[in-house]
Amino acid sequence: MALSVSIDIGGSQLRFGLVQDCKIVKFSVQQTPSKREDFQEVLISKTKELLAYAGEEYKRHKISHIGVSTIGPADYKQGIIMHPHNLPFLKEFNIKRLLSILKLPIKVENDANCFALAQAVLDKNPSRKNVFGVTLGTGIGGGLCIDEKIYKGRGNAGEIGHWSYGDKRFEDEFQRIKEEYAKKLKVEDFQGVGKAAKKGNKVALEGFQRIGTLIGELSRNIILAYDPDVIVFGGGLSYSWSLLKRHIIRAIKKRNGLIAKRPIIKRNTIPKANLLGASLLTKY
Repeated sequence: MALSVSIDIGGSQLRFGLVQDCKIVKFSVQQTPSKREDFQEVLISKTKELLAYAGEEYKRHKISHIGVSTIGPADYKQGIIMHPHNLPFLKEFNIKRLLSILKLPIKVENDANCFALAQAVLDKNPSRKNVFGVTLGTGIGGGLCIDEKIYKGRGNAGEIGHWSYGDKRFEDEFQRIKEEYAKKLKVEDFQGVGKAAKKGNKVALEGFQRIGTLIGELSRNIILAYDPDVIVFGGGLSYSWSLLKRHIIRAIKKRNGLIAKRPIIKRNTIPKANLLGASLLTKY
């Protein structure tokens, strides 16, 4: 029986899971603290809670490792978060050093790579060996798996948010559109735009058309660069998939170019995929 602890360091939330054979048997979520010291305390205390639970409920089984799915940029081999723009207090934060007191092997990987790995391993469709995962949340993340293994090239493969979009990056334009429509509708963030769009608000629907078209253009570049069997979308914005899908596909078709056959375009259907991907880091 494979048993591991997974941690997902995202934006506003921290997620913790005890994973048994690719199934989460214990789960907890915590709002991300705003101070470094509080963050450290939560990370250790919640992980210890899962280890204690495993010790009681799975006495005959050892924990194989702690897998961490985290935002970047980071030195994943060393386990150091470098300078995340949405959590600036975590600049040069060493996850491995903190968790080393628990005396378990620690694997740290980019959250989009963990997301893609879960898709590649757990979606058992033999025609989908090469999977590109796209996370749409506070920013744009990307991860590529080839034959159930994360492919990073020399370290930067999959960093699609940093691809050029005119004189900017795709991620910059993504943020600009979200902020523009949140301001137009006088809501706190793009989640509010989504709620308005689902009620038929024309300005909000226009915002989703703009975002969907941008993601479609990004997807076209993914196809030309990597030609995957499937592109899977996750992250908070993917919950508005019905508002995005047709604009994404239309943008891909509009400039078909060398694309003979576009891959399957789908929304994530694997709950807590980042945690499950983190649990698989020692195997794949």
